[in-house]
Amino acid sequence: MLAEWALQSVADGKQYAMSERLLWLIVRRLEENTVVIGKALGNKKLKLPKTHPDYPWSDADTGRVQIGGRGDATSEEVIDFLDSK
Repeated sequence: MLAEWALQSVADGKQYAMSERLLWLIVRRLEENTVVIGKALGNKKLKLPKTHPDYPWSDADTGRVQIGGRGDATSEEVIDFLDSK
């Protein structure tokens, strides 16, 4: 069995697993696929954003608004908050 350190990397000071990196790459490919299919169906206005952050927590200069950020709260604090509601 692989050691835990072999399954994780560090980027921008945050630790992530390779499965998370794969999911993020799938998001980008899904964006690309959506644009290609839309253009094939005749929607000429669709455009793929030129930049895609390397990691979900990286800032992208796309002007998109991120909804649902947890700010400085930890995962445990968020779960406790949601359980209290």
